[in-house]
Amino acid sequence: MAIRGFLVQTLVGLLEVVKPDSTFTEITLEPAVGGDQFDFLWKNKDGSHATQVKSTVNSFTNSDVEKWANKLKQVRTDEKCTLLLVGNIPPALVNIDAVAGVTIEAKNLHLGDLVEQAAQRLAKFLESEQLPAGT
Repeated sequence: MAIRGFLVQTLVGLLEVVKPDSTFTEITLEPAVGGDQFDFLWKNKDGSHATQVKSTVNSFTNSDVEKWANKLKQVRTDEKCTLLLVGNIPPALVNIDAVAGVTIEAKNLHLGDLVEQAAQRLAKFLESEQLPAGT
């Protein structure tokens, strides 16, 4: 299960970095800040942004989401925090945008789709940078 979690975390980080409108100037995976709560920290002209990725094959619960958001809120300094849920999102969480000042985002847990999205965005990013995209 830990390997899948690291894969999801890496794919999500890659998807964030190679978004067409991404303006990051720096990204750090597993940064030495935030009391091990931040999976990646990235900076752009608007400041610092910290993301924690949670993935599960089960459904997320409101209480877990509140607990994780509160932990992020406690360890943040000036970072804008996001809790990214990758997995089965129950109806009770579908329309929640933020908890305790932490942005909540959700993605379905389908590794094949995440890998394909990451590959497509990486190819577009490399082409925009005039680097060979490869196969």
